[in-house]
Amino acid sequence: MLVVINCKKTKNMKKIMLFLSFLIVIGFYSCNEDEKSKNETENSDFSVHARGATDSIDQAYKIVYEDRVLEVTLEKRQNDYKNKFSYKVNEELLFSLQYSFNNGEEGWKYDEQAKAIAFANELKELNLEQSELETLKRMLFEGYNELFFYVDENNYNEDLFSILAYLDSAVSSNLRMREAGAGEIEGTISPSFLVEKSHFIFMEDFNVNLDLLRDNIDLLKEEAINTGLEQDMNMVNFIKTTPKSSVTFDKLYSFYASKIDFKQHIAEKAIFKAGDCKESCIIGCGSDWGCCGNYKGCCYYSSSLCLAHDLLCTDCGHWTCGWGCVPDGPEGNRVVKIIMGAV
Repeated sequence: MLVVINCKKTKNMKKIMLFLSFLIVIGFYSCNEDEKSKNETENSDFSVHARGATDSIDQAYKIVYEDRVLEVTLEKRQNDYKNKFSYKVNEELLFSLQYSFNNGEEGWKYDEQAKAIAFANELKELNLEQSELETLKRMLFEGYNELFFYVDENNYNEDLFSILAYLDSAVSSNLRMREAGAGEIEGTISPSFLVEKSHFIFMEDFNVNLDLLRDNIDLLKEEAINTGLEQDMNMVNFIKTTPKSSVTFDKLYSFYASKIDFKQHIAEKAIFKAGDCKESCIIGCGSDWGCCGNYKGCCYYSSSLCLAHDLLCTDCGHWTCGWGCVPDGPEGNRVVKIIMGAV
């Protein structure tokens, strides 16, 4: 596959916010509809050669911005996925980096935080100019949605293309480190990635639009009153009173679990840890009704929608329960301690 995506300077960019709940808000970005149509017309000469969802795939694409080109080669062998990123300015190679993962390994996602930080440090060691990192960030920002438009339209292997998110995280964390005047790369894996609601992203680079939440503050307050949970009300009050128009996701998640505790769970691969759930699991267990997903260890995200699904599927008697549904045993189950999301 070869797709050429031309990024352009646009005055009008809109942010498409997918509300999974009033806590987990995943932001995706695209050009406005007119600009998108224009870009699709201008890029109509791209060529695509794909092998489909096979055990062996070789593909490629590039993102072009003025005199800069990001060339990406992709390789899949069974469950081994690899991307190679080559970044050129005026045809001069500034870097060649590689990222890979194996999604056939149990609990593989819990290794990605450390791997992504190590990858970001590879980029850090190149000592690129701040302006160069900012330009690369813009290329990724504008090219991301266009790329996944093609991936979705042509039913390409999304996991293989999703490795672009690791480069975006590496660039973002390097810029964040410099802006903070820090000397080390830091990042906390987002639970949205763990529960398959987003590609890889660090909480600290995951921006939540508070203006949109304030527009729905009555709904959020009603939900907080219904749950009767102090954490919910504290977060609603924060949204109402803070003068900021946006915050990073780690700020909102801290109302439910501290970053230190969450990182410790990740380090222990808590979801797959024998012994299942502990009292220290603030939200509840991965097997509790209302937790999005069904797994051992601590729950990282819950919602009323998942609770409704779980209660409907105690005996797997509904079509929405899915092929992997397992009926509850005679001992029954329990509801999570915290319902984090309203939808």
